[in-house]
Amino acid sequence: MSLDHEPATAAQVEWLAGLWELTEGRDSRSANPDLLTLLRFSPGLTRHPAFECVARLRKARSRDRLIKELVSASYSAHGELYDATHALLAEVEDLIGIGPHAVIEQARATARQRVLDLAGVLDPAADLAEITGERLPLRVVVSPSVFLPPPQAGRHGVLIRQGDEWIVHLHFGYPLRQDPRQFSITQPWLLGGAWHYAIQLYLDRCWPLVAHALDADPELPSAVRAALESSSEHGEQSWTEMLKMHINVALKCLLSRRLNVPDGVHRAFARARGLVLFPWFEEWLVESGAQGTALAEHITTLPAALASTRTRWERIAKAWGGTPPTVNLALISSSSRRASMVVPDDWSERAIEAAVAGWRLLPLPVVRHREWMQTPSRDTNPVIAFGEPERNALVQRVLDQRGLNLQTVQAADPAIIALSQPGLPDASWCIAVAVTRPEAAAALHIEMALNHTTPYIVFDGTHIVQTGVVPPDEFYASPNE
Repeated sequence: MSLDHEPATAAQVEWLAGLWELTEGRDSRSANPDLLTLLRFSPGLTRHPAFECVARLRKARSRDRLIKELVSASYSAHGELYDATHALLAEVEDLIGIGPHAVIEQARATARQRVLDLAGVLDPAADLAEITGERLPLRVVVSPSVFLPPPQAGRHGVLIRQGDEWIVHLHFGYPLRQDPRQFSITQPWLLGGAWHYAIQLYLDRCWPLVAHALDADPELPSAVRAALESSSEHGEQSWTEMLKMHINVALKCLLSRRLNVPDGVHRAFARARGLVLFPWFEEWLVESGAQGTALAEHITTLPAALASTRTRWERIAKAWGGTPPTVNLALISSSSRRASMVVPDDWSERAIEAAVAGWRLLPLPVVRHREWMQTPSRDTNPVIAFGEPERNALVQRVLDQRGLNLQTVQAADPAIIALSQPGLPDASWCIAVAVTRPEAAAALHIEMALNHTTPYIVFDGTHIVQTGVVPPDEFYASPNE
């Protein structure tokens, strides 16, 4: 692994992230808000041309787009954003002060060392060569950030070609004061991020022919599209690219098996991203035993394999589509970006602000229940509903679905975070944050849910007293069903 191999580029991305978070105001979701506070007390920073540049560019481009542009520009050393952040690097110590600058630099060094200790050697090209028999010219630059949000909202990858070599830059927010496992920052997760690009390059050579054969089949296009649409996650991505993503994740599981690394993070990704045919792909690819040149040949047989087993994968898609099975998978799903936070009509603004503060990792609109009821698309979009069951009907419906009741919880300060079951009439899915008083909601936060693969969590204050269990046949549909 090349950890922060291009330090100037990593530093420019870091300060781009810091400036971006400053423009967010109170809605910032930085992984280390205490470090961001140091920047808020540096008025010279917000007067620097780089701040104006970021504030202007973000009106038309996403943070991911800007990071990709900045990393790409760093290899040619030109471009408006590159010039602005490059100039900032030369002046930032004077702008924020020697002490704050030293604190931030030490924090960055600590984050880098912790990721190095966690990840070990990241060499996706060598790992993939274990099963393909060929080594791609690929290396990885890993740059944990102290200003970016944690991975659920602050994960960015950039693939660059330099001559005969490919370079992957991985940027993500790293929380220094919290357990990184709460944000799924683990060795398997880091491996998966690096493997993704190696597998992408490997598949790019054979996939055009496979995609053409898939499109040319008289029945597969409509049948596969219909199967993929059984998931709430299907979007604008083409159906052949969705199948390519299935293979990518299946190959990650194959690599995990080869290297004796847990593959749960990849399976969870498949479930969260609506890869409804994943169990079929796992059997077809992982269980085939193909490797070396035989693996590439096996991938080219995908159209024929899909055509001959249509009944099976259609049944799998139906079983795996729809509502995510657990709270954390719902929160990391693509559909969560369309959600709203719905609060009781009679809560005060202060109570609402305190209740949703711990969920700001997701940049979602906050609306009162009455307002939400007037939203035309409310039944097709997800919801995170806060409040006492009697004050928020959404919360009450989810508890009723799960057979849960705050009054029967043996706790001094009961609270429940629960995911709706399929068939909820009000939303595509709903996470209820059920409490007996507004102050109790303020003590709950998204990390409590992200760290547990369960349909509901019962609390006494912030202490977990019970969790639900997802039956294996709900979480992973068997290809042999």
